[in-house]
Amino acid sequence: EDDATATQKMHSSPDDDDAKVHPVMQPAGEAMTKAVEASKRAAAVREASASRAAAAKEAYAAREEKLAKERAAKGVAAAKAAAERKAAMDEEATAARRR
Repeated sequence: EDDATATQKMHSSPDDDDAKVHPVMQPAGEAMTKAVEASKRAAAVREASASRAAAAKEAYAAREEKLAKERAAKGVAAAKAAAERKAAMDEEATAARRR
């Protein structure tokens, strides 16, 4: 019976009272738990950082697009004003030649 009892204890499930963590191993288990939690926090921080970076990149692209449109509008306005000035100068030159 002693061999059977020893074998039974050796193969007992982890839920049994006999299968508790040995006090020497407890700090290692706690350290492992803390390491896993730290890893999860680090992953969450990386994910949040990536999300912020993507949002910033999107905002930058939108701002650049807006500025490009404004520059284009200013360019069109400047070209139109230049064309109007040239037309006015041509008219004056034509009028001066007629006199």
